[in-house]
Amino acid sequence: MIYAAIGRRLRGKTTWIYFHASKLPQRVVFDPRRQIRHRSKSFLFATTSDEIETGMDRLFTDPKFDELIIVPADDPQPVFETLCDEVRHWIELDDRRQLAVVIDEVRFVKTEVPACQWILRCSPHDTVHIFFSAHRPSDLSTDARAIIDRMILFHATQEHDLKVISDRCGSEVAEKVRTLDQFAFVEWDDGQGKAFVHDDPSKWFIALRDDEPREHRMRVVSGGRRFGTTRLFEE
Repeated sequence: MIYAAIGRRLRGKTTWIYFHASKLPQRVVFDPRRQIRHRSKSFLFATTSDEIETGMDRLFTDPKFDELIIVPADDPQPVFETLCDEVRHWIELDDRRQLAVVIDEVRFVKTEVPACQWILRCSPHDTVHIFFSAHRPSDLSTDARAIIDRMILFHATQEHDLKVISDRCGSEVAEKVRTLDQFAFVEWDDGQGKAFVHDDPSKWFIALRDDEPREHRMRVVSGGRRFGTTRLFEE
């Protein structure tokens, strides 16, 4: 299942995708803005491609950990591509194992790379759930937008953005999106061609920037690629 939360700043997009991703038993979170600090009590932290490879190993093999948070130390694109390679490998090893893949602020990366395209098109619909956040529909490539299952549409005012929403979801949906309150959203089910308005943020809103105790901030620093050993230290 592929979700895209789209809308203006400070409307709840990142909060919504992280809240719903957290319902799955394991998840990887690409967090280039370092926004997500309401983390599980057993998470791994990575900043480089090598750390992602080791972290995905540990996430796959050690039931102690349920989350890998990725904050790129430098150029986010190569780090993102490594993440896509590792997620594809995860799926190929066990396509019945549930996994959430969160890509916050997708504008930072190009999703046209082969591994990402494979994930979007070949992931099991019922076990791998992919979550994007974006300010505008155009932040997602046309190919990615074409296969989104659920669009989570927060308040938007840009004329071009509303036209894209109208073309995809209908003029009534676009007008509703234009007039939404701060944390309300329209959920567009692309398979059914139906829209649902959600105006109670208490059902999903959490404080993303609540810090966890330091003893739970474990950063991957070394280890073997794919089922190797991993050494950890507190961040």
